[in-house]
Amino acid sequence: MRAHLADAGLPVQRPIRAREGGTLLLGPDGAYELSPFVDAERWTPAPPRARAAGRTLRDLHDALEAVRGSTPDGLRLSTPFAEQEDDPDLLGFRADDGSEAGFLLGSRADAAARVRGRLPADNQIIHGDFHPGNTRWEGDRLVAVLDFDACRVGSALEEAALASVHFGLDRSARSMASRSPWPDPAIIEAFWEGYGGVRAGPDAARLTPWLAVGAFATEALRGMREGSFSDDTVAFASGVVAWIVDHADGLGEILARLSPPAEPG
Repeated sequence: MRAHLADAGLPVQRPIRAREGGTLLLGPDGAYELSPFVDAERWTPAPPRARAAGRTLRDLHDALEAVRGSTPDGLRLSTPFAEQEDDPDLLGFRADDGSEAGFLLGSRADAAARVRGRLPADNQIIHGDFHPGNTRWEGDRLVAVLDFDACRVGSALEEAALASVHFGLDRSARSMASRSPWPDPAIIEAFWEGYGGVRAGPDAARLTPWLAVGAFATEALRGMREGSFSDDTVAFASGVVAWIVDHADGLGEILARLSPPAEPG
């Protein structure tokens, strides 16, 4: 997979072969693919970098779409959040109980109701974890996309919607409690400029911020269920979701302006 992406000219490092000949290292906790060390900068927010990130994700999606018919055996299938069965008792909370989890559940359910059946199915192979921490930079040039552990079959549009929000967040503060949960709209817009808008057309583009709401809320709820999210992280995620909900209409209009007409058929 990574060799195919490298052949397509994407900033993806080819796996390193071990002395035994394979690219996987088996350990007590699982199998790991060997990768070269990338000596480059971590992400810092700037519109030119956001455009480069969006453009790279679009190119990555196009390259992975080209191998749709040769999906590796065992590659995990991820159901888009809007098609997942509702679970009102997830984590023991309900959407109307006033808790952070309840707010996330309610936001997720509202987003699913808005987009269900109104967006085209776009399942294909996706990166699965495209966010700033998995990118490396030289100036405004994205030189490496890392961490394909979550690579799976899923919704490319949902991945792009979620990624645009992750890139819009300021990650400079070490403490999660000190981070602002309000994404930078200029960074989100630049990301989508690079991505080329929503190919399904302006009408679908107006709904895409709600994909971000549902995907971000689902990500946070999953972290709570697995015990990997602290209380500060949950509060931060709730703030992010609340911001997207409040700005969904405006973001949708920006995406509609950036998006080409829907392709016929």
